[in-house]
Amino acid sequence: MIGGEGDDIFVVQGQDLPSIYDTFFGNEGTDSILGGDNDDTIRVRNLKKDTHSIEVIDGGGGENVLAGTEGSNVIDLTGTEVRNIHRIELGGGADQILLNKDSISDLSGITIDGGDNLDWIEGSKQADDIDLTEITLTNIEDVFLGNGNDTVKAPTSVSGPERYYGGGNNDTIDGRKAGLGLELYGEAGDDTLYGSANNDTLDGGADADLLEGGDGDDIYYTTDGDTIKDSDGQGKVFFGGRLTGGTQEEEGSPIYEGGGKTYHWSGGSLTVSDDSGSITIKDFSNDDLGIHLEKKDPPPPKLDAPPAETGDPLVLDLGGDGILTTGLASGIHFDHNGDGFKELQYQRRR
Repeated sequence: MIGGEGDDIFVVQGQDLPSIYDTFFGNEGTDSILGGDNDDTIRVRNLKKDTHSIEVIDGGGGENVLAGTEGSNVIDLTGTEVRNIHRIELGGGADQILLNKDSISDLSGITIDGGDNLDWIEGSKQADDIDLTEITLTNIEDVFLGNGNDTVKAPTSVSGPERYYGGGNNDTIDGRKAGLGLELYGEAGDDTLYGSANNDTLDGGADADLLEGGDGDDIYYTTDGDTIKDSDGQGKVFFGGRLTGGTQEEEGSPIYEGGGKTYHWSGGSLTVSDDSGSITIKDFSNDDLGIHLEKKDPPPPKLDAPPAETGDPLVLDLGGDGILTTGLASGIHFDHNGDGFKELQYQRRR
């Protein structure tokens, strides 16, 4: 169906088979696809903003579906206002649906089903704010934000996408309300990644990123400049290799060494550095995230030498016939203390 230079309306009524679809070219003007009063399926193979130029899709009355085919479909809603559509079914191929802030506001409360094979949501080339919390997503595996400083909020359902990619620039991926564990990839730019209450993987990619895993056994992949905040201390951190900790440089020092890394633990923050740069772990307690910092024991106290034993000689005249003395000049030596050292002495004898 091909429109002209003005505002065109393409009317679709009824429910077609998956193998039957329509192709629309709106051209200039504000062009619309309009359903009837009953349940309609508007089925398209591709619907691209620049090529097909459809500004409004209105299902009309009934329970209406916007659907793809059994092949691979591209449905671009970034420049399209969606009305009275209750479900989007992408079909059986590897499908792509493009969304932005404006199109998301039209989709609140609907279900998007990717069908079989690998399907994904993609943002526009501009800065996007995509809130998926009011949409039910099933069989959608990935979300790609594209260019721009983008924000996406993951849906609450357990069937939502597992993998999110920030793309270029400074992006925020917020999975705090997600109903399942996530894989979050910031890629280029200074990104902020929030994990769910489940087991997540957070990879900031290049540049300085903030990674907050939340509860659960989380895995952090970091590069120079990244900051980690973890709520329960469960999980592990990779900075080049996995961080396991080190031994204190000396008693009382905040510096620990181990595995080619230097750990500086002070004021609740742990900074880990090597030749590639450094990362920071906020609110760190020993053994958090599998990192153990071994403190050096203080040296044992020095013991004072025992005092020398002294005493006075006691001479007894047991025979009652007097005492005869021998002077020092006689050269007699005797080991009094049993320590192997004989001392010069004098004797008294009777």
